[in-house]
Amino acid sequence: MTAKGLPTGRERSVDEMLFPIRELSLKTGINSVTLRAWERRYGLLKPVRTEKGHRLYSEMDVQRVKDIVSWINKGIAVSKVRALLEQDTVDTNRVEQESGTSNEWQVQQSALLMAIERFQEDKIDALIQQNLSQYPIEVVIHYWLSPVLSHLQNAQTSAALSYFIALLKQRINTRLVSKSKNKFQKKVLLISLEEDSSIWVWLQAAWCSDKGCHVVVLDSLQNIEDSFPLIKGIQPDAFIAHLDKSFGQKKSLIKAQLQEISIPLVICGASIWLEENQSTAENESASVIFSDPFDGVRHLLQQIDKNS
Repeated sequence: MTAKGLPTGRERSVDEMLFPIRELSLKTGINSVTLRAWERRYGLLKPVRTEKGHRLYSEMDVQRVKDIVSWINKGIAVSKVRALLEQDTVDTNRVEQESGTSNEWQVQQSALLMAIERFQEDKIDALIQQNLSQYPIEVVIHYWLSPVLSHLQNAQTSAALSYFIALLKQRINTRLVSKSKNKFQKKVLLISLEEDSSIWVWLQAAWCSDKGCHVVVLDSLQNIEDSFPLIKGIQPDAFIAHLDKSFGQKKSLIKAQLQEISIPLVICGASIWLEENQSTAENESASVIFSDPFDGVRHLLQQIDKNS
C-alpha cells in the first residue's frame, strides 16, 4: 500500500510503501503496546491513518523507532527522547552526562523497592505494567529490575527478596502463557541448576519471549546431565543453561556432550566463566560461556537470527 490518497502523519512520499503496526513491530523488535504508548503519551510516532483509523507506517518510522531505542538504551528516559530527536545536532556525551542517565531510573528503582518492602502487590504490578508499556523489556531488565534484585540480594532482606522473586516469576509466567504458540516461533529451552540464579533464567525467558521465541523454562534441575534427554524430547532451536558452579569431576564428559549439540548454545554463570577464562587449553568453548546472563541472551538471539 502506498501513501497516495491517505492523510499524512508527517511529510511523506506519495509512493512510500506503508504497512500495519504488526509489521513495524516485527521490523523493530518493539511490541505493539509500546509503539502505541510512544505515540499516544509522548508523540514519538505519527503514523498515517486510514479512513477506518488503522495505523500505517513506513521505513521512515522503522528508522525513527531505531533512533528512539538507541537513546533509551543509553539510559535516557522515554519522556526526554522527543526533544533529542527534534534537534538537528546532538552532543551525545553531553546529553548522557547532563540528563543524569540513572536519575530517572533511580526514582523508578526507589519506588519499586518501597513497594516491595511494604509488600504492596498492586503497586508492584502497576509499576511493572507502566514500564513494560513504555520500554523494551531488555531496557526494563537492565536499568530497573536487575538493579533492584541486586540491591535486595546485597541488603540480605530475605523476606522482601523472596516475596519479589516469587511475584516476578508469577508475572513472567503469566506473560509467557499469554504469548501465542505460533508454530513458526523458534523454541528456546532454558534451565537453571541453582536456586539463587533461577530468577535470572525467568528474566532471560521473558526477554526471549518478547523477541518472538516460544520458551520452555525449568528452574529446578538437579544435574546438567538431565538436560540432554530434555533437548532430545523438546527439540528446541536454542538452549540456555544457567550454572553457578563448576561441572566437577564430570567436566570433560559433559563438555563433550554439550559440543555435540547442534543448536545455538549458551552457558551462563560467573564461576563457570571465570574457570574457562583461566584455562588456556580449553578456550575454544569460551565463546558460549557468559558471566552476565543478559550478554548470553543477546548472543543467543543473534545466533537465532543468523540461522533464520
